[in-house]
Amino acid sequence: MAKITLTEALAQHKLTLKKIEDKTRELSHYTVRDERIVDPLAKSGSTSEKFVAEQMQSIEDLSTHAIRLHSSITGKNREVKVRFGNMEMTVEDALTWRREVAPLKKNLLNGILSQARTARQKAGASGSNEAPKVVVSFDEAEAMNKLEALSDALGKLDTELSIVNATQTIEV
Repeated sequence: MAKITLTEALAQHKLTLKKIEDKTRELSHYTVRDERIVDPLAKSGSTSEKFVAEQMQSIEDLSTHAIRLHSSITGKNREVKVRFGNMEMTVEDALTWRREVAPLKKNLLNGILSQARTARQKAGASGSNEAPKVVVSFDEAEAMNKLEALSDALGKLDTELSIVNATQTIEV
């Protein structure tokens, strides 16, 4: 078994899946033909049947390799911890947080800030000489600070993940 970094493993995994797609596409040209047409591989000393069988086995081997890579990457992501912002969690949890939780928090904060701005604009456009009276039920400065902290945490997380991927190794 060879040791490779997570960066290499992720690239290898992506490449392996691409090879499966390419072989599948290539295979489709040889799976069925009219019996009156000469086997296109006959001149090369092979047959379409042999080619299809070899490609199917190759796809099976690549699939096994892709699963093994993914499993090794996931296992390492469950072990290694990252620290970003005021949080510390496993890489696996950090990836979930980035993909699922952070966008919800960002949308929430942007949404309530937008609601406050819109309410002020509507109240100011009423044509009245009185100052607009809008009640905002949250601390806008705190919401903006949280939004900035969230953005900073996401940036720090990306940096930490790059470092982990470049320094942590797995065996394949």
